[in-house]
Amino acid sequence: MVVYVVGTAPSIAAMERFILSQGNFSSKPVVLDHADGYFVIRIANEEERDRVLCSGPQYLLRRPVIMKPWDPDFNFKEEILTTIPL
Repeated sequence: MVVYVVGTAPSIAAMERFILSQGNFSSKPVVLDHADGYFVIRIANEEERDRVLCSGPQYLLRRPVIMKPWDPDFNFKEEILTTIPL
């Protein structure tokens, strides 16, 4: 899945702690940092991924966290945040 934190991007360690706090996982999620401020998270299975995606509005360091399922057509350069769920 693709994760973005509104405002300044947190460290990769902060993102790893955030993802791990979302529940129990069959294997540790892999967190990859993208240069444009996005994180790509690899979770072992769809059920665990969906649990994280549907866990409600999330905040990290008091900033909204935007989470989306990975899409092969996702373009990091063209993704523009125009609305934020509160």
